[in-house]
Amino acid sequence: MVDVVLKSYSGNKFGQDVVDLSNNEYLNNYCVVAVEFDTLQNREFDDINNSHVGIDINGLKSVIAKPAGYYTSNEKSFNNFTLASGQPMQVWVDYDYVDKHMNVKMALMHVAKPDRPLLSLVYDLSSCHQ
Repeated sequence: MVDVVLKSYSGNKFGQDVVDLSNNEYLNNYCVVAVEFDTLQNREFDDINNSHVGIDINGLKSVIAKPAGYYTSNEKSFNNFTLASGQPMQVWVDYDYVDKHMNVKMALMHVAKPDRPLLSLVYDLSSCHQ
């Protein structure tokens, strides 16, 4: 079973009921998978820039991260955008439990779902604590 929690971020503060990924006691008992939309570059967490998307597993360092943006439908062109711009965006997160494959796709609102993912990761989430 997978529980999915989506929370909003405002300024520099999360809501009170958001999982604290810096809490090692919590991470020892649960498998936490997060798609991170980061508007700050923090060297402590090896952030790539100040507008990136990452997949975090049991911690604040991304397993994989890319600058925010999306590929056009022909997959030849990458459209970069700034997360802090205020432009509405949409995100699709797919996980195939048979192939252990996660894809994250994003685009600005009113843009069709891209064929090519921004992030693609093979990871067996059932072995998160093994």
